[in-house]
Order: sequence, then C-alpha cells, then structure tokens
Amino acid sequence: MALRRDTSPFVVRLRDIPPEGWRQVLDLSDEWSARALSEELLEWIPGQLRVEISLHKAGREVIAHGRLTGGVETGCSRCTAPTRQAVSAPFDLTFVPAEEQQEQHPASEREHELQEGEAESIGYVDEQIDLEPTLREQLILALPYAPLCREECKGLCARCGSDLNEGPCSCPPEASEPEVKPDRWAALRDIKL
Repeated sequence: MALRRDTSPFVVRLRDIPPEGWRQVLDLSDEWSARALSEELLEWIPGQLRVEISLHKAGREVIAHGRLTGGVETGCSRCTAPTRQAVSAPFDLTFVPAEEQQEQHPASEREHELQEGEAESIGYVDEQIDLEPTLREQLILALPYAPLCREECKGLCARCGSDLNEGPCSCPPEASEPEVKPDRWAALRDIKL
C-alpha cells in the first residue's frame, strides 16, 4: 500500500527541515486516500481531504503538529443511506530515531497508554521521516466508529428491512410475553426446620 517514489511528498529528510520549521499542506484527495481506506470494514469514499503539518527539530527528535480536514462518505450504520462525514482531527507526534524508540519502549511496553499531553512517539530511519503511514493512521483514527446520517435516525426494521425513517413498516406488532415476576420467597419455602 505504500506510495514509494523518489519525489514522494510524504518523505521528509531531516536536513531539509530549516531551523524555523518545515510547513506543508498536502492534498490527500486522490488514489492515496482511496487506498488508505480500502482495507477498512466499512466502505469509505474519500472526498476533499488535506493535511496541514509542521515539523520542528529538537535535537534528534522531530516534533510534528498537524490537522487532517475534509470529508468522507459511507453508509449510515442504522439505515444504510449514504452519509457524508466531516473529518477534523488535530494530532501531535514526536519522531525519534528508531533505535532510540526501541530503547525507550521495549517490545513488552510498546502498547502503553499515552498520558495526557504526551505525544505519540514514532521511529524514523536513515535521517528521513516517512509521513505516509502516520497520515493513514490519523485518517483512520478520525473516522467515526458508527457513522449516522442524522442523530435521530430510526434505522431499519429488524424483521422486514423497511426504512423506519420513512414511516412505520407493515409488520404486525410483536406479541409480548407476559411478565413473570420472580417469587422472592420460593427458596425459603423449601427450608425444613
């Protein structure tokens, strides 16, 4: 899935980051975003997507601040109607040399929970940062778990599949079983004194 070209806009060499920082706006509204979303369970159709990102060097670490914005389309999780979902996801990351990252977080600790204010740490190799996997991850994290066409969506009838947003379906009401109240004293009646 990785986009690999010598002139990839996703690869930034550390020597190309000036002292005042590196800033870029990348348009993600192309086949890259379609590929990035292709492995997800829901079918997502990317709309206009872009990321504003800045990189600042702090010794061998590179601090990244960014915001992913735009929109995607998918089916409503209740009624399956097409729905457009806005994406607006800020992120803060720290890129460190891969060998330092392994020293800081051995394999047994890699799945640690981030504390408030702590930026995620990502390893880089060969004095260059590949933003592509990071941007894909940020895009996926920005997607809603259960997208809705609207908050008050009634969904589909579980029996006939009719869209309940268009009105009630023709299914007969379910016969409710009479409520059986538990006998709290039943266990005591069996006790022999």
